[in-house]
Amino acid sequence: MDIPDSQVTTVDGIPVTTAARTLLDLATDLELHELVAVGDAALRGAHLNREELRAITRWAKGRRGIAKIRKAVPLLDDRSESAPESFVRVWLHAGGLPRFEPNVSIFRGDEFIARVDLYCAQFKVAIEYEGAHHRTREQYARDIRRRGRLASMGIEVVQIDATMLSSPRAIVLAVAGVLTRRGWTGRAATSSMLQ
Repeated sequence: MDIPDSQVTTVDGIPVTTAARTLLDLATDLELHELVAVGDAALRGAHLNREELRAITRWAKGRRGIAKIRKAVPLLDDRSESAPESFVRVWLHAGGLPRFEPNVSIFRGDEFIARVDLYCAQFKVAIEYEGAHHRTREQYARDIRRRGRLASMGIEVVQIDATMLSSPRAIVLAVAGVLTRRGWTGRAATSSMLQ
């Protein structure tokens, strides 16, 4: 397979495909949420930029993976700091839920309250991915205090852990339930992607 010179770079003197080309190549094998997680990481690490994404989508017209790349590009966000955050954000989008912004700092006036993994300001709903480090006694105590500070501002927190990642549909429906209690009048999609 011929790879144009514009899609090759060097890392430590070794020629490799650019992040944009690599993302295109991965699109044939990865699910959309996985592709977005890779793209988020590449953007965050400054290995990829929006112009490179536009160029690869123009160049790749008609190639395998281009349809998925076109779906992924508008979902990419360099503020996402972990694959689970990216996964959940994509699933919520696919489920038709309101937009959740990644890694938002919450303030009361000038006082910093917390930084949440995903946040929907319109309905004051935060989503927190609880990785393994949240199981330590010290972190657990900090998390309780943090949730209390968020609750005092009227923000409801939905907690997600690794065991829940195997059921995107359940995550979407759980978050939709919280949003509905807070005034959202939409309906969660139940597409086959979320099964």
